[in-house]
Amino acid sequence: MQIRAVLVGKALEGVEGKKKKKKKKKKKKQKQKQKQKQKQKQKQKQKQKQKQKQKQKQQQQLWTDGQFGA
Repeated sequence: MQIRAVLVGKALEGVEGKKKKKKKKKKKKQKQKQKQKQKQKQKQKQKQKQKQKQKQKQQQQLWTDGQFGA
């Protein structure tokens, strides 16, 4: 009877271990997703900055060409 209890205990340990591994894997995946999201946000910000710079450059060009002035 005692051997059986030990085996059941070992089996339960295995199940717990699997659960922990699964949880760890899920956490890792979530962290990776978050990192990717942040990277994408940063890329978008950079794109927006570049767009703004280009717009500013274009406006400056119009001023120097005299299309806005006298």
